[in-house]
Amino acid sequence: MFISKETPRNTAISSFFLCRREFYTRAMLFFLVFILFTYPIIHANVYYADDTLHALSNIHWERDGRVLGQLLLLFMGRFATIDYAPLPQIIGLPFIAAALAAFSIRWGYSRISSIICLSFIVCNPFFLENISYRFDGMIMECAVACAIMPFALPFFLPEHSRKSLMPWQLLALFSCLNLYQPALNVYLCLCCLTAILSLLEKKKAGQVANMLIANAITLSLALLIYKLETLILPGGDDYADAHKQTVHSISQIFGNIPGFFQTIAPALIKGPQSIIFSAIIVSGCITLVFRAVRMLRTGSLTPAAGGLVAFCLVALPFCIPGILLLLGCPIHSHRVMIGFGSAAACFITFLLGVAPSFRWRATCLACILAGYGLWSEITLSAAYANALSAQSRFRDQMAQSMVDDAVQLAREAGQPEGASFWWGTRGDEPVAPLALYILRKYEILTDIVLVSYVPPLPAPWMMHDIMLTHGLPANILSTGGMPDRGKSMWKAQQADLQHCAINGSREHGPFITYRIGNSIIVDYDKRCVLHGNGYERVPSPRQNVFHGRMVESSR
Repeated sequence: MFISKETPRNTAISSFFLCRREFYTRAMLFFLVFILFTYPIIHANVYYADDTLHALSNIHWERDGRVLGQLLLLFMGRFATIDYAPLPQIIGLPFIAAALAAFSIRWGYSRISSIICLSFIVCNPFFLENISYRFDGMIMECAVACAIMPFALPFFLPEHSRKSLMPWQLLALFSCLNLYQPALNVYLCLCCLTAILSLLEKKKAGQVANMLIANAITLSLALLIYKLETLILPGGDDYADAHKQTVHSISQIFGNIPGFFQTIAPALIKGPQSIIFSAIIVSGCITLVFRAVRMLRTGSLTPAAGGLVAFCLVALPFCIPGILLLLGCPIHSHRVMIGFGSAAACFITFLLGVAPSFRWRATCLACILAGYGLWSEITLSAAYANALSAQSRFRDQMAQSMVDDAVQLAREAGQPEGASFWWGTRGDEPVAPLALYILRKYEILTDIVLVSYVPPLPAPWMMHDIMLTHGLPANILSTGGMPDRGKSMWKAQQADLQHCAINGSREHGPFITYRIGNSIIVDYDKRCVLHGNGYERVPSPRQNVFHGRMVESSR
């Protein structure tokens, strides 16, 4: 037991140890919540998106500007890109937990409000995709920790002044950019949150404005140094190069906004759970507005400070896409919307307060409502993992049948041994019945579990990689691997399929595999069916539409 004497020095030491003990307690609680959220995905044990390709070949993240991520992956094992899952999916969570514990103590959160409010930074539907990656998950999680760290540094380095902390904050943001650039939007959201909290603590508007300016300068320097770094790095692939070009006018920035908010919308308006979550966020916004108005009336908040609160509140939703608005051709996917959880944490902080008093019924009700929101995100993770697992098993089963079909149809073609064949698909990929039932209840999960069909890429686009793991011969190539030639081949095959000019086929429940010359085509729509000695074009059995995808079941 620690016993202190009544001296200023010993009192300070006692406070220091108590603060550190609280830090460890909060870090452990955050980590337990994150593990509860992550465990269903780990248990599903799925190769997500390009995980299959990464498991079969080397990764070169330095070409995408993620140098630190590449180094972390190499240092994790024996300097090789080996599948170490589930370690990469959980190894970054302790760092986020530690950063949030320090942040919550630094900004005056009580223990219960910190866990309920700030856990949403990880526990949200958009971060599910980030955690799903067996390789990328580690660097995405560490990037979030780096984005939080500039606001947690005063806890770790209490003897440093604000100016002396700036180099460390710059290093944290530069590290974030070298891990996963969209995570920088977490920093933008926390800039708004800390500014509002400072104003509500009755700090002068000028001081808070200077703090925001200092944050903006640090961010600008980090971006400038990172830009200089990318100039000396080796070039990326065509996909990376196409999506890293910046805008050329302000109108392009405004043009990017609708696409990102359409991506966010299902999390707020689709289904009862989303509507409850929206109600929590709106309640937080209303609570902040009422508090600011009350403080303005009593004179504890100056008009300038009130204006600054309003500015940060309006800016907060735009911090979700954040720096992605500056891209000429941004990606509208769930994994880049990391800022959503941070914005949600801000609004729930406004609802509960950093140190709520539970003597009031309204506070207890708000805490229960926010706690239910957090629990619903954890159950959402479990539903997502089950849907993803069902769809992954379904893809594996189809892939094995496709490999057998491709080998047999290629042999029937009578071509010389080792002759090249081109493999592709037509139509949207079939949805596993178990996955479809879950996705109808949780529409926000649809675009994470399923992949949009974009010809001439296969559906799903990683199906050829999955087939390679099932023994697909190397001479059977994907039309998606050569975009220009693939497009011309796809157009030619469309004409042949229109007239059912087919040389051979194999039929299965979810699809039919055709051979047209040296092309092997998997038709999910099953438009050409063998009747007697010839093929006839028939209506597709998939007549129902689910999120723009053709499916067989309407239930």
